[in-house]
Amino acid sequence: MSSSIKKFYPSYSQRLLEAVLSDYLSDVENYLGETGRGHYNIARSFQFEEPGGQVRARLRGRKVCCMSLFFKAATHSRYKNQPAKDPNGDVQVQELHAANHPAFEGTHRYNSTFYRSYIERIMASRFEDWQPVLFLAKDLHYLRREFESKGWIVIQMVHSSVAHSPGAMWRYLGFNLDCKCCYFHDTDSQFSARRADQIASLLTLHPSATLARSLQWSGQSGEMALILGHDFAVNPKRIDFDAAKMMLGYAVLNILLEDRVNNFCVEPRRGRETNEIATLAERAKREHFGPTYQERVLFKCYPYYCFDEQWLKEFVYYQMVNGKMVTFQGDKRQPVDEIQSADIEFQVKNGNLLASSFPLLDRLNGGASQKVQGRNGSCTIGSRGGRASVGKRALAQARTGLRTVDEASYFDYQKWYLGRELAKQRIRSDLRVQPVEQMFECAHSGKVREYFSVGKWSLVRMDAQRDFEQLIFLDDAQTREEGLVINVERPNYRTLLTVANNAINSDYIQRCSSANLKRYYEDLKSGRLRIMKESRIVICEPNGLEKFRNPEGNYYIVDGAARCLAYMMLIVSGQLQYDPIEAFYCEPAGHLC
Repeated sequence: MSSSIKKFYPSYSQRLLEAVLSDYLSDVENYLGETGRGHYNIARSFQFEEPGGQVRARLRGRKVCCMSLFFKAATHSRYKNQPAKDPNGDVQVQELHAANHPAFEGTHRYNSTFYRSYIERIMASRFEDWQPVLFLAKDLHYLRREFESKGWIVIQMVHSSVAHSPGAMWRYLGFNLDCKCCYFHDTDSQFSARRADQIASLLTLHPSATLARSLQWSGQSGEMALILGHDFAVNPKRIDFDAAKMMLGYAVLNILLEDRVNNFCVEPRRGRETNEIATLAERAKREHFGPTYQERVLFKCYPYYCFDEQWLKEFVYYQMVNGKMVTFQGDKRQPVDEIQSADIEFQVKNGNLLASSFPLLDRLNGGASQKVQGRNGSCTIGSRGGRASVGKRALAQARTGLRTVDEASYFDYQKWYLGRELAKQRIRSDLRVQPVEQMFECAHSGKVREYFSVGKWSLVRMDAQRDFEQLIFLDDAQTREEGLVINVERPNYRTLLTVANNAINSDYIQRCSSANLKRYYEDLKSGRLRIMKESRIVICEPNGLEKFRNPEGNYYIVDGAARCLAYMMLIVSGQLQYDPIEAFYCEPAGHLC
């Protein structure tokens, strides 16, 4: 049984967070003061020194990598073990270089230093054409010159380091930077330009998308990062919310719920026993009524670890609907993972895209031998002189099983299509003197997908009957009314083989209204027509919804559905044997499924 993702994670709207922030910020400030947490300075959590004109000019039109730097405890239990500070409130420099710091006790960083674990790693990164941007805690401001000397843009925060948040969330101020693309990265690992390019390329492939991320597995606790705290990218020009306001509103909302409306203290959470949580009556006797560290909901309560990912799950994720999100599935698709399945269902239902692989440029420029799994086995792509010795088309062939006949272009497709339309007298005479591009724009009638003008075109032969059988057929009001596309809740209901069987079982040739289909049927049967040259078809990769509902389908029929249906019916009925067909094939910069 499928589950709505809202069963696992609530959805908080912009209007709700704006209202909460407007009505309750002062109450929360007072509450934090009363419970010994006035040093959170909640209202200043996301304030920063405004970048000057030169900085803004350096960001404009660039690919930007955003990171946060602050000194925090590595675990919940060490959250009070903050570094020593000088009289000005700055973290003492020697603390950055101190091994066995109590803040990291019990973690893999205990035998290292803050400087080595965080600062050295990101400073050693090669950013290539990415511009690094660092949101720097106030109590580490003296590091600013060191980063800027290496070409970084440093945005100085007004707030100092406090536990994990707001520091971990500062990088998400990049949602509103004036730049081409913003990629988010952790400071405890080296930056990989190749990885950032992989994620960002999903946005390039789909200019209408706002956010690109990778699918995640659920952990042992059953939790899953719908949007991982790092390693995702956004197109800031398509962001329609104020990130600072939404993060502050979300923090205020969660602090309000700490010990009030839902009174979580009487409910076991994350496997905790009720006797670990004091009752309201017992807490009333305390100096501070608010819950202690142990009584707060771990990973959820501000300002602890994973609070930033909770904001991504419960606010950002739900903003990315109606085609705004692209999700790379990779090898992480797990049928038994209920949360992941609900995530995928939510993406498909809301018109978002699911990508099966990244664009191929990184593989071809990586210099290393790559194994690529294809339909008929695997092949190895060798490298020579730091560059792959084969092109995109060879890699696509290994993956799809199509055999390339010749190179082609979008212009070639337009000319071929217009030639067929002119032969059928379907183009008005007054349009025939127009340039090909303009004539095609008037005549194509939906024969284009958004990436066709920038995709990689080729002429291919489909040698295997199995590939032909699994072509995805047109699903519209007419194909449903005529009984070709039926049982739409079943998987693979649109594959050509399924549709052909539907047509045969309903004696479609005798009752159909399409003269073209009947003519194709007779011409194919007699041998007067082959699906080659002028009568070839046009295919592309299916979009997310088409692939999700038809998992066996590898290609969508852009043009030639009637020819394909007639041919498949003749093959299924035993009147013809399969003979390879020819097609225009448009391969996007990255393969969608």
